[in-house]
Amino acid sequence: MIPSNQFRKESNSLEFFQSFVKDFFPGINLSSSSMGGSPRTNILESDDQFVIQLEIPGIKKESVSIELEGNELSITSKSETKEEKNLLRREFRIRDFDQKFRIPSKVDPNKIQASFKEGILEIQLVKKEEEQKKHKKIEVL
Repeated sequence: MIPSNQFRKESNSLEFFQSFVKDFFPGINLSSSSMGGSPRTNILESDDQFVIQLEIPGIKKESVSIELEGNELSITSKSETKEEKNLLRREFRIRDFDQKFRIPSKVDPNKIQASFKEGILEIQLVKKEEEQKKHKKIEVL
């Protein structure tokens, strides 16, 4: 565990480095995905669907884009950071990301749905009817 004062020092060093790189090398991409900042993700499976959950607090749903091309699901977010005049310290970070998932062929591409609530983006990937496990309870006599 890093002591809190050392963490702040490293955080400020990262900000300094990013600022330096942006000033001298404006073409370099310092987005969160290139800096190791992909959202934390859960992937769940039930008999009839897969669910992908991404933790993206502070991001507006309007800035999230979800696209399916072939068997690749792309989830991206682009947000604008506004400069605040009286800001003395910045610890909140809202970062761009570009996350890709390979979708199994058993998913019905026409039944993919997404919802966003309390900082969690949830994508439901319904399995094709023939791929869903048929479940029948057998009663013991």
